[in-house]
Amino acid sequence: MAKSSRDQDRKKVAAVRRKTNASSICLPPGAASMPPEELAQELVWDAMDAPTPKKQLALLTEALRIHPGNLEARRMILDFSKLSPAEQIPVLRELVELNAAALGPEIFVTGHKHFWGLIETRPYMRARHSLAFALRSNGQLSEAAAEFAAMLDLCENDNPGHRYSLLPLLLRLGRVDEARSLLAKHSDEDMPVFSWCRALERFLSGDLAEARIAVNRAKELNPHLPAFILGRKLIPKATPHSYCPGEESEAQCFAADLKDTWKAHPSAVTWLREMK
Repeated sequence: MAKSSRDQDRKKVAAVRRKTNASSICLPPGAASMPPEELAQELVWDAMDAPTPKKQLALLTEALRIHPGNLEARRMILDFSKLSPAEQIPVLRELVELNAAALGPEIFVTGHKHFWGLIETRPYMRARHSLAFALRSNGQLSEAAAEFAAMLDLCENDNPGHRYSLLPLLLRLGRVDEARSLLAKHSDEDMPVFSWCRALERFLSGDLAEARIAVNRAKELNPHLPAFILGRKLIPKATPHSYCPGEESEAQCFAADLKDTWKAHPSAVTWLREMK
């Protein structure tokens, strides 16, 4: 990333910080005797549980005032900046590299397959997660898929749920064999992403009988999703913060990903629309 471009991005983020009122922050007990790095991290943890975006931004801003090098705060405050996904990508790449350097090379060997379970790896995983989503938002689908796949390799148990983002991307990209392997690895999954992607994989593999069975099963699990996938119902811009399985709230949470995935295969959409 060119220095002038990096400086411009940092100026945009700095503008966000100046809008907050740090006087509203309640510092933790013993704050006066804490090292700046420790105090800033306490504020970042508070920001993760903040009840409102305004409170979260104030906490992050104060954390960065106290310790500008806090990588988690630098990542989280991007959500409040005016940077586009394309502008965020180089910033996030830098944060991934800095988090990796902070961990050191050894843990990528000794902790392989167990990232996230190792608490110290979580800032790195969160930064890489943000990078993957920025790449996807910017239309860099292959690169986003590579990031999600790499995180799955690092965290075999997939505590953060990266498989739910990877599977639709593989099908959008036409990488049906890889999608089939991921589906087989999680054959018991009945979340909407897996049930509807399982139906699409069967269609793309030419097994229409199994595709029909999969669609009927997916409808049983959540009957609200077909209307969103087929464009009969608009997907809300703001998705619910929580949902109930089988309810429309659940459908709204997964509709955008699934609609984009099916839309990448027009013949599948036509088949689904005409299915009785």
